[in-house]
Amino acid sequence: MKKPIKIVGIIVGVIVVLVVLLCTIPITSPKLKDLALAKVKPILDREVTIERVRIVLLRGIRLDKVTVANKEGFAKEPLFEGKRIVVKYELLPLLRRELVIKKVILLEPKILLERNRKGVWNFSGIGKKAKAGVKPETKSITKKGEGEKKAKKGLTITISQIAIKKGKISVEDRSRAALRSLKTGIDLNSSIEMKEGFASKGRISLNDLTAQLNPITKKPLKVSKLEIPYEFRNDLLTIERLKVLTCQGELKAEAKIDLKKREYDLKVKIEKMEINDLLSSLTTTKDMVYGTLAIDLEIEAKGKGKRLMKNAKGKGFINLTEGRISGLPLQKKFLRLLSTLLPVSSLVEIPYNSLGGHFNLVKGKVKTEDFTLDSDLMKILVQGTYSLLGSLDFDITVKTTPKLIKSSDVPVQLRDEEGNASLPLELKGTIQDPKFQPKWEKVIKKAIENTVGEELEKAIGKEEAEAAKELIKGLEGLFRKKE
Repeated sequence: MKKPIKIVGIIVGVIVVLVVLLCTIPITSPKLKDLALAKVKPILDREVTIERVRIVLLRGIRLDKVTVANKEGFAKEPLFEGKRIVVKYELLPLLRRELVIKKVILLEPKILLERNRKGVWNFSGIGKKAKAGVKPETKSITKKGEGEKKAKKGLTITISQIAIKKGKISVEDRSRAALRSLKTGIDLNSSIEMKEGFASKGRISLNDLTAQLNPITKKPLKVSKLEIPYEFRNDLLTIERLKVLTCQGELKAEAKIDLKKREYDLKVKIEKMEINDLLSSLTTTKDMVYGTLAIDLEIEAKGKGKRLMKNAKGKGFINLTEGRISGLPLQKKFLRLLSTLLPVSSLVEIPYNSLGGHFNLVKGKVKTEDFTLDSDLMKILVQGTYSLLGSLDFDITVKTTPKLIKSSDVPVQLRDEEGNASLPLELKGTIQDPKFQPKWEKVIKKAIENTVGEELEKAIGKEEAEAAKELIKGLEGLFRKKE
């Protein structure tokens, strides 16, 4: 979210300097364009060209085919080129030495942002030469009221609205940052207030976005549409009804970001998104998890870095349907352990009908009590916590179905009430290095219960044996309460 906002800021920074200078030059000057370029070039520290300047006194200024050259050492393509820039201003405030710009329209602009391996951007240095040439102010004794008169001589500038139509942005970053490259179309319509600090409200629309992340993923992220309605006021950025169309699905979100306090409030809802497409674009994982993803999530956080993750709290629900898991380290180790404990045919993947559950996020730890995998081969219940810093701590119960293993082939120690395999495990380690371990104390207890049950059935019959088991359970509960 931050990247498009930064890009818009860069656009405004480069273009407004040019626009303001053109508006302040007397319209009677026969060399309007040459005078403007002479003043703009030192400030931008770039070669600037304008094909034509048109001024309609009561309407505004129009600039055709504006180009700002790229920084030396970067690509040959210009930093900025636009088909047309239109500036609409109010005439009467000029008499009070106030330049009130009602609207700045950038038609079909193309912006190229580059960062080299040393971390230097191609827009760096803009404005530095102009600042270096400004002479320091000298204090002098003035009569009362004289300072106010001098202050009034300065020109105040107000911009009320900025619009970008059919724009294109390209980002190339060779500094090994998270974003390697980005290309997108952009439309923007924003109002601006500068009475009491800076405030802005509007909508940013990105279309046909393609992004490549670091480390290089197998597949670039493609977003057909990204709508960002926003409001920024008093250091608070509010985004309502954000909408993203990507990975054959839709993401909706709301966010409040307090830049001063570094507080974040986020709500996200994902509908019918293909998980393999998403993981292939955002991670190095490809063709390992398939299914249709749905998420409902609320998160609050404060701080930055590890502190941000430790302070995070929230809740949510995640669900995947009609998919399979194949090739993940966690899945490989699980199937390897399962094949050593049960006489099952070798499995290379885990198909599922549904996978997911509810979770709570407290102090950087995700806790679940009902995360479940449901398939025709097995049912898996997962309970425990996952730390956002990477560690796993889960209790797992695996129950196989007759489709995976016949009841007659299940060792008596691992049989449940229905005769199918029931295997308790614990999961520690990390996602990259998971460590499964059977919970032998539960296995042994189950084995004893099953063995005793079988012997009771042989000795006193099935009905009497069931009654005896219930009596033993009742006595166990009684003793636990006394303890």
